[in-house]
Amino acid sequence: MAYLKMLPTASVADIFGISKELYMREHLLRRASEAGSKHQRSKLHKISSLVWEDFKKHKDASAMSMLNEAHAKFVQQNRYYLSIIVKDLSLTALQRIAQTVKKAMLMKC
Repeated sequence: MAYLKMLPTASVADIFGISKELYMREHLLRRASEAGSKHQRSKLHKISSLVWEDFKKHKDASAMSMLNEAHAKFVQQNRYYLSIIVKDLSLTALQRIAQTVKKAMLMKC
């Protein structure tokens, strides 16, 4: 790079024998790709990509089918919670453990 300091009037494009337009285009492409890679790593880009993928998945789906899917998921979760409650109640019933507390027992505490 010392030879560039010796020739202050010569541009990099002149030294390497390429046109200034080609040099500028390569320079701008390099800067754009560096900025693009920084953008690719950003949190905003990752979130936007996830939203876009989700949109593409559900683009053809109607609002009613999306509601049905959400309702089916809600019902499945409720069934799971109810199954846990039923198992607990059956266990306490088998062991003859009371499900309620009488007032007299509360007064003693």
